[in-house]
Amino acid sequence: MQQIDFYLILEANTKMSFACRLLEKVYKLGHQVYVHAHDAAAVHQFNDMLWIFRDISFIPHDIVNKSPDITAPIQIGFSESPLNHHDIMLNLDEEVPEFYTQFQRIIEIVPQDEPSKEKARNKYRQYKNAGNNIKTHDLRK
Repeated sequence: MQQIDFYLILEANTKMSFACRLLEKVYKLGHQVYVHAHDAAAVHQFNDMLWIFRDISFIPHDIVNKSPDITAPIQIGFSESPLNHHDIMLNLDEEVPEFYTQFQRIIEIVPQDEPSKEKARNKYRQYKNAGNNIKTHDLRK
């Protein structure tokens, strides 16, 4: 059974910057994270954002299978499961990937626009039906 954490945020345009800040915090706690994006363009967009989101921050990361000899604690991908990560998955995709069960913890970020909330409700039902432990963090204040 996985721990699923839904983070409710106010606006869709802050989702990526919130993801970067949360990823920095999780990394500093010593975790390995696989960031699951929708497609190759989203992978590269998030990769670029990690370099610029904060002047004084460095989060060691790599794109899955881009450098097979390098195993950065943060891996970003979209179509396949990272073989060496089983700790945390930050899911930026609109769907739950089939391989989510290999991770101990899943993080979902939910902006409060209706399309995002509806997709999150579908994910919530899928996780709940699988018997996972779900926690909601309301950051909309």
